[in-house]
Amino acid sequence: MAGFANGFSLHPRLSREQPRLPGVLKPAMHIRSATIALLVSSAAHAQGRIIDEGTFTVTKPGAPPLAESFRITRMENNVIQATAQSSAASRKITSRLIADGAGLPTDYGVVVLEGRDTVFKVRVAGSGSRLSATSSNRRGDESMREYPSPATTIIVDDELVHLAYFAALKQRTGSVHLINPRTGTTAAATVSSQGLEPIDVGGKTVTATHFVMTGGPVRRDFWLDSSDRLLRLETSTGLKAIREELPR
Repeated sequence: MAGFANGFSLHPRLSREQPRLPGVLKPAMHIRSATIALLVSSAAHAQGRIIDEGTFTVTKPGAPPLAESFRITRMENNVIQATAQSSAASRKITSRLIADGAGLPTDYGVVVLEGRDTVFKVRVAGSGSRLSATSSNRRGDESMREYPSPATTIIVDDELVHLAYFAALKQRTGSVHLINPRTGTTAAATVSSQGLEPIDVGGKTVTATHFVMTGGPVRRDFWLDSSDRLLRLETSTGLKAIREELPR
């Protein structure tokens, strides 16, 4: 995750110092300090049991296909870490999510690159009932935002499809609260199970549980195997993500 750490250091352009929020990088933090903080955080979560890893081929109308490689690991104290890198042509997105055993996010970061230029970056952190986000664009303009974070909070980003793993963690269904830190939007949604279905993955047919998440502007259909590993995702916007091969 070296690319993630290098791209994530913040250099705010604020006219005055903002109050520091629990669990969030201080806006006035020097760029080097922010990079070191993220490297230390990543190193602290470097070991654990791999739950799932693989690569999705992602297509959507009007855009080139992209490849998304990901790894989901269970760490000490039942903490879950999900890391990913998505790339298409000169565009690259790198992310890292830390969640508790129930899938509730406690730390999340994304960096979007065009070539060597950082287009966007965001860091989300917090505990309890709120998450706080610090983001900046390619001009260096920085903003801060807080989100309510009930126990059923899920972070979503349709350019990072592996995050759907958390939507039906342990085969849960019912109401969920969606946060998209890149767009700054939230929505109430519902996850429901449609039962077992045969699907094709990597040229092989496998039986998977079909889930549907509805709420907000996008419907998401996704399929999990018996070990809750994400095999396929489709959205109402035309996005399709399929694993290159079945999990091992």
